[in-house]
Amino acid sequence: MRTLQRPRDDIANSLATEAFKGDYIYMYPPRQAYRPTDGAALAERIRASLQASNMLNLYLHFPFCRQICSFCNLYTNGSVRDEEVARYLAALEAEIAYWATQVERPEIRTIYFGGGTPSLLPAAALGRVLDAVSRHFGCTLSDIPEVALEVSPETVTAEGYRALRAVGFNRVNLGVQTLADDELAKFGRAYGGAVAGQSVEDALAAGFDNVCVDLIFGLAGQSDASWLASLEAVLAMRPQTICTYALTTRPQTGYAAKGYLELDPALLYRRYDMARALLRKRGYMAENHVRYIATAAGGYRQKANHWAGENVLGLGAGARSYLRDCDFQNGYSLHRRRKILADYIESVEKGESPITAGYIIDEDERRRKRVLLGLFALDRARYREEFSSDPRVDFAAEFDRLERDGLVEIGEDIIRLTERGARFRENIVPLFFSKAAVAQSSGYAYQQ
Repeated sequence: MRTLQRPRDDIANSLATEAFKGDYIYMYPPRQAYRPTDGAALAERIRASLQASNMLNLYLHFPFCRQICSFCNLYTNGSVRDEEVARYLAALEAEIAYWATQVERPEIRTIYFGGGTPSLLPAAALGRVLDAVSRHFGCTLSDIPEVALEVSPETVTAEGYRALRAVGFNRVNLGVQTLADDELAKFGRAYGGAVAGQSVEDALAAGFDNVCVDLIFGLAGQSDASWLASLEAVLAMRPQTICTYALTTRPQTGYAAKGYLELDPALLYRRYDMARALLRKRGYMAENHVRYIATAAGGYRQKANHWAGENVLGLGAGARSYLRDCDFQNGYSLHRRRKILADYIESVEKGESPITAGYIIDEDERRRKRVLLGLFALDRARYREEFSSDPRVDFAAEFDRLERDGLVEIGEDIIRLTERGARFRENIVPLFFSKAAVAQSSGYAYQQ
């Protein structure tokens, strides 16, 4: 992670600086810290996590794409084979059936189909997976506030959106990224901005409760003007949620092969400011530093639940789980993509665990996780109830520094980032990483 390439002491002395911009941190510990773990110890932590709360968020991974975008380092496969997909869906249902036996009377809070590109599959096939979740977990889809699907704009027609709505999805997340034809071509999308824009319009017309549009600033070939143009075009459509992400560059990606790895931090901050000002001017509320909502239905419940400390259980090849006492993943590789998929299917078919690596989360790590993911509005009373302590005491040096620099406001009930703190959020949160998480993440070689 670029965030961890600088010593933590150096980061601590330069939090509010445009000379450095850390990567978007949406999980803790970072995936780069995962290692093969003792199976029995991990199983015990999983049981403890699932027994601690019956509230559960489900993430299902679909590792198939038509092409892999140049900026992407997520686990997926760049082609789809019918027989492979059929075996995969059968394995996914078997994993659903297994996990449903591990939680007593679960309250399914959210369901999210991610990827990859799950929208490559027909609505009927995705509906059968939703039916399997409903059947095995004993939940009613219409009672779940968020049943979400990631969509690549060229994969779903207007009729397709209506079909997805009919099988139970109430939120779609469109990976638009940009509406500029040349920027799309540079990272590998074989369609233009008009197709992406029409896809947003079709999704809105289909009547989803929440249409979320993702945009990225810092793309190869992007200018300030083209970034504003993409924002303006999406704002004109008025989706319920808009997310604006700074480009994260990684080794072993298409961008890296082209030498597009080092980004100007000042440029990224400038485009962050441009987006934040424009979105607020047009009536969007900043839910955090990347996500903006126009209506009460907007937002991203699964991510909000995860950041608030709820269990997120990941199913499928490449999926990650974020539980109270451990994180784990079902394989990951950018070099052995087919093997990861084959290993997952084979493990599940044999009745074996597909888990390949993880991270044990002790109480110290849980405190750190709660603070760094919850910094936008950290509930001190809830923290005190869970840990019999106070975050202002547990992390006194860190909060002293942040308060002195005007990056947090410390109230009796809530600790929250200031507007300035939100701007430099990715530089701030590494202060709360444990030494173990820093060491293991820094040693990650990106050669998997």
